[in-house]
Amino acid sequence: MNRLIVKFALAVAMALFVSFTAVTFIFHQSYITTMEEEAVPLANYLFNGVPEQIRAASDDERAAILQALAKELNTKANIEPLSSSRLTDAHREMIARGQVPITAEQGYSGATFFLPLDNDSVIAIGPLKPGFGPGFWDYVLILLVVFIVVAVTATAMSAPFVRRLNRLEATAVRIGQGDLSARAEESSNDAVGSLARSFNEMAERNQQLLEAHRATLQAVSHELRTPAARIRFGLEMLSETKDPEKFSDRLKAIDEDLIELDHLVTELLELNRSEVVGTDERENLLIIDLFNQVLKKAEEYCLSLNIEVNAPPDLAVFVVPRLFRRALRNLLSNAVRYAKTQVTLTGRENGDMVEVIVDDDGPGVPDDHRGTIFQPFARLDDSRSRKTGGVGLGLAIVARVVASHGGQVELTDAPSGGARFITRWPTAMSLGKIGR
Repeated sequence: MNRLIVKFALAVAMALFVSFTAVTFIFHQSYITTMEEEAVPLANYLFNGVPEQIRAASDDERAAILQALAKELNTKANIEPLSSSRLTDAHREMIARGQVPITAEQGYSGATFFLPLDNDSVIAIGPLKPGFGPGFWDYVLILLVVFIVVAVTATAMSAPFVRRLNRLEATAVRIGQGDLSARAEESSNDAVGSLARSFNEMAERNQQLLEAHRATLQAVSHELRTPAARIRFGLEMLSETKDPEKFSDRLKAIDEDLIELDHLVTELLELNRSEVVGTDERENLLIIDLFNQVLKKAEEYCLSLNIEVNAPPDLAVFVVPRLFRRALRNLLSNAVRYAKTQVTLTGRENGDMVEVIVDDDGPGVPDDHRGTIFQPFARLDDSRSRKTGGVGLGLAIVARVVASHGGQVELTDAPSGGARFITRWPTAMSLGKIGR
């Protein structure tokens, strides 16, 4: 995290350096333009009479005059030919008109004045530094002060964020090491606080998911152990059985336990497969067709009940057909298991979703069991009997299938006094697959 402070400070310093360099360049160009355009009248005034003195003096006197002038101005003064490389054609035209051209030296070292002397030579005086404005080292000092201020400010501003990010990182490390109860501090409403809240929500979901998986694994171990123990006991008793009729009965019991075990494994696989649904597997299907498909396969165990179906003929859902039929089959099987005479399947539109409702006229579900009935291996009497059947995964599969489609499942009381299971499913329109 300390590298973050350094990177932040360097980024700001670099931006200021580029800005400072650009401003300096613009100032320098403005300085040159000002010197060349506005200093000419000043030069004519300051050096008025100097060329006349040089022309009237002898060679020795000229040297003395130039030396004295250079000493007084703290610069250089000498006679150069008109063909000097420091003069441009524009400068020579100015000299021909009797004007004083000026050249601004690079690096703010000042300006050099060229006084017309005769047809072949000029008097070069300079460079003369301006008597105002900061010099080069002044600019260096200004830049250094700015960098120091930026570094201190960046450190002061970013240090609290870095400390909080360090604590968030430490929390992540604790979770990675197995402490699933670790949570980040949510002490503010800024970006880091929002990140901490999102982190905690993710950690909470992960903890719940892992705990649910752990509980499911424990339940699976228990559920597998029960038929396995019965099979082992049956095999032990089988070796001691001499009566052919009892021998056949025990073989039949072992076979039933194996069927139950196979059914349990199948349900577990289906529970796992129902957690993730790809959108490319979904199809837009009519509810009434799905109802008829499920009822056709359920005729053999629905003969003693009256099954009523209510759904508009054009009502459709956007689902994975295999998973939807499995969820509906589980709901119907649960309703048939507890219904007395009547089971009702209803499909209706509710906003952007489609509700599929399964009602029965059985004993219903007590309020204190409604919060756990969709958990794996949940049973109202906490035991499995051969009369009611089931392994306690049917409604858990329903809940996961519905959730994987982005829907919801709800348990309430049916008008007939039994249980009402309401599942909500998406439509192609709600997922943006077709236009209105």
